[in-house]
Amino acid sequence: MRAKVQIAGDSAQLLLPPKMLLTWKGTEPSAFSYSEEALFVLSQRLEGKGYFSGTLEALSLETVFAHIVAGVRSGSLSAQFPNAVRKVYFKEGQVVFASSTADHERLGEILVKLKLLSSWELQDAVAEVKPGVRLGQVLTRASKLSASSLYSAMTFLVREIVVALFSETSGNFLFLEGAPSVEDALKLPDKTKGLVLAGMQRCEQLNRWRRNIDIAQRVSRHPEVDLKRLSTESQRLLSTLKEETTLTELQQALGLTDYEFLEQISELLSQGILVFQEPATENPISLSVESTPPPSPLERYRSLIQTLCDLLTAEGHGLGDLRSFFTDPLPGMEKAFAGVTLSEAGEIDFNRIAENLSAEAGPSERLKTYEALDAFVSYALFSAKNLLTPQKAEVFQNRLRALSEERKE
Repeated sequence: MRAKVQIAGDSAQLLLPPKMLLTWKGTEPSAFSYSEEALFVLSQRLEGKGYFSGTLEALSLETVFAHIVAGVRSGSLSAQFPNAVRKVYFKEGQVVFASSTADHERLGEILVKLKLLSSWELQDAVAEVKPGVRLGQVLTRASKLSASSLYSAMTFLVREIVVALFSETSGNFLFLEGAPSVEDALKLPDKTKGLVLAGMQRCEQLNRWRRNIDIAQRVSRHPEVDLKRLSTESQRLLSTLKEETTLTELQQALGLTDYEFLEQISELLSQGILVFQEPATENPISLSVESTPPPSPLERYRSLIQTLCDLLTAEGHGLGDLRSFFTDPLPGMEKAFAGVTLSEAGEIDFNRIAENLSAEAGPSERLKTYEALDAFVSYALFSAKNLLTPQKAEVFQNRLRALSEERKE
């Protein structure tokens, strides 16, 4: 249930829904800060109970889970992301249940994915769901699903929700200590430490795919592919693919998560079923595929900056905000960018930056140059996010992240 905040001058009131007030009759609710823009309200004070909250930018999920597992804690972990809210329930440091508001992390979708139910059977069952009668009960009572199959699907779903958590890099979390009040508590085949390891491995694999696959590039199907020999998932992906479709557009059309989508794309690319199209020469803002031999880091920085400037110019935005970086550099960057400007064509004199840092010789000089360019591109992306669509801004963020990761390797 949602509450509303009513602000009048310097004071604010929290207006709770009537149903919540009736439920909490005779108790004194307490409000606690959840994040910069949110708070949580409890029906009673937290005396004798622990809680902690924060952001994933400040504290990683690995650290949060380690704190819960090492402390053998019981309670619920709520994690709020831009695309969903997920909850994980713990009993004595072990995961016993998880839930999610994301469509692909609902029981019905998992049952179809595991081929335990057809899409039309799911639709019929959902129509029978009502207060006090859940989807699993509808299916087992109608003999559409056995109890053991339901239990297996639930354990699979809980594991997927927990493992997928570790692919998220931004969001807020809140852990409330206390006995978890979950009717569907499960005995998972994996210990929580195993789930954390699986989550970290999935995150590493996802980052490798992001580094190697440019989702802004256009792809096409090999003309000699026989769709009948492919899996249902691959057939659906290829049938959705249209001419001049980028991977970003294809993912949006399919409604898949980053991991599901890039897993399929990586497999199809390795088999030669999907191929990248050559960028059109008349399109100055297309993102090019890396060729062999691969371009140097400086060439990739140059391409990234010019492409971003071209996009801003094409959409009617000037380069004034980006140029202001050079007239008023970040503290510590004054020496690196002394005398450096951004041309109308989106070009920067990299040699001038290197000369400014020439007191540092060899690899150290190059590292300083990369750090200076990282600072500018990060600023440029921060500025562009207010002007570009989230999808386009994310493409550039992924490219900068991949470039920084490759330099570390």
